[in-house]
Amino acid sequence: MCLGGAVGCSVETGGLDRPIGVDGGLDARARDGGLDAPGDRDAAGVDAPAETDAEADTALPATDAGPPCPCRPGRGCDPETGECVQCGAAGEACCVGGGCIAGLTCAAGRCTPCGATGEPCCADGTCLAGHVCGGDRTCAVCGAAGEACCAGDTCLSRHVCESGTCWHCGALTEPCCADGACLEGHSCMARVCAPCIACTTSCGGNGQPCCPGLACDGVRVCLSDVCRDCAGNGKPCCAGNGCDSGKVCLAATCRDCGGNGQPCCAGNGCDSGKVCLTAACRDCGGNGQPCCAGASCAAGLICAEGACGDGP
Repeated sequence: MCLGGAVGCSVETGGLDRPIGVDGGLDARARDGGLDAPGDRDAAGVDAPAETDAEADTALPATDAGPPCPCRPGRGCDPETGECVQCGAAGEACCVGGGCIAGLTCAAGRCTPCGATGEPCCADGTCLAGHVCGGDRTCAVCGAAGEACCAGDTCLSRHVCESGTCWHCGALTEPCCADGACLEGHSCMARVCAPCIACTTSCGGNGQPCCPGLACDGVRVCLSDVCRDCAGNGKPCCAGNGCDSGKVCLAATCRDCGGNGQPCCAGNGCDSGKVCLTAACRDCGGNGQPCCAGASCAAGLICAEGACGDGP
C-alpha cells in the first residue's frame, strides 16, 4: 500500500494497483468522483489533512541549503526540477532546512556522503578519523609526513606538527619530537636532533649541555641547550615559572617579593604590615600610610579614602 502520496506510488483499488496522478496530486477516483484525495499518513497510519493549493504554493523562508522551497517539512525540493520529492538519503534532495540523514551533508541541494577523503566536510567541519577539513571544505588525510596536522595539531607516531604540517622527527637533522625527544644516540639541540652530547660529555649540571629530552639535574632548567640553576633570587625561573618560597617569577627571572617596595608575591601576597598596591608591596596601617587589608589601621587611626589618619 502506498503512503504519503509520493510521485510514482500506487494505491490498491479492488486488488489492482492504479498509479496516482501526477497532474495535481489527486488519484483517478478523486478527479472523476469529486472525492478528496488522501493526505499523507502519520506514523499511526491515520490520514493527515491534504495539503491545500494555498499551502503548497506558499514558499518557506530561504536557508543555507538554497532558495525558498515550497515544500512542507519532511520533503525537499529537487534541485533540477523544483518538485517536492522524498529527501534526506544519499543522492536525494536535501530536506527543507538543508537536513540529511547521519553521515551525509547537503551540497548543491542534494544529500552527499561526507567525511572521507575528497568528500565534503560534515556538519561543523568534521571529518572521519585520520582526516582533517581543509580550507576548501573538503576532507583530506592527515598526520603523515607532508600532510596537514590532524585536529589538536596531532600527527602519527614519530612525527611532529610544525606550522600546520606533519614532519618526521627524532632522527639526525630532523626536528625534535614532542618534549624535545630524539632517537637513541641523538640529542635535541636548538629544536633539531643532533649527535648525542651526553655520549661523550657530562650533561645536566649547571653550565653543562642539556641531556636528551632537554633534561637537567636537580633544580635546573634547560636554556639555549645549556642547564642553568633556577628558582633563586636573580636566577631563571624553573619549569612552570617556579621559584623558591618568598620569590616570584617576573620576566623569566625569580625576584624577592613581599617586602616594602618589592613585587607582590603570588596571589598579591605581601609580608605582615604591608599591602599590595599596583603590583608592589607597601607599608600600611600607619598615619598617612595606605590602609592595610580589610581597611585596617593602627590603633587610634581610621581608614578614610584608602589612607590611615586621625579620627574626626
